[in-house]
Amino acid sequence: MITCCANHGGTGYRRLAYRMLDEDVATVSLSSVYCLLLKTGRLRSSQAQPSRKGQGFHQPQRLH
Repeated sequence: MITCCANHGGTGYRRLAYRMLDEDVATVSLSSVYCLLLKTGRLRSSQAQPSRKGQGFHQPQRLH
């Protein structure tokens, strides 16, 4: 499973789980793929950018 992750770099855990199922590599649950990728440090962070929640909407300075 780790080699499949290396071959499909940048793929999320859900897509990776379904891709392994389609390619007959392994039949594993989404949570198993997530836990394994998390333990090996191969999971992409969904919080790559800081959240702007609660800061309001910034109006554009000019027309497009």
